[in-house]
Amino acid sequence: MPAGSIELKRILSRHARGKDKGASIRAAEVLHRLEQREDELRREEEAQGDPRQTLEKIAEINPTYALLLADHHQVDWEPKGVGALERCPHCDQLIPPRPNGNGGGHEPAEMAEAR
Repeated sequence: MPAGSIELKRILSRHARGKDKGASIRAAEVLHRLEQREDELRREEEAQGDPRQTLEKIAEINPTYALLLADHHQVDWEPKGVGALERCPHCDQLIPPRPNGNGGGHEPAEMAEAR
């Protein structure tokens, strides 16, 4: 929380405990709105989560898709225990490694048509 908002809360708290009932009620209302807004922002941050944690959850289901998402959104991340994606030398598309380790399982359309 920025220093300015801390000071604002101190001032509002002082007014809320003051003798002027009107000012006290208004200060309490403002403090309540500030707390509600802070809670709302905290919930939004929690809902968004960390991209790396989200990618870890996706990788539990489909590691290749998680790697593609990480690359597409430029998140520096690799799942644990899974090889990195390779780039096709012909089209620069990301391709997953084959299970036997013989390179990616991708063939550009131009190469398939040339056969």
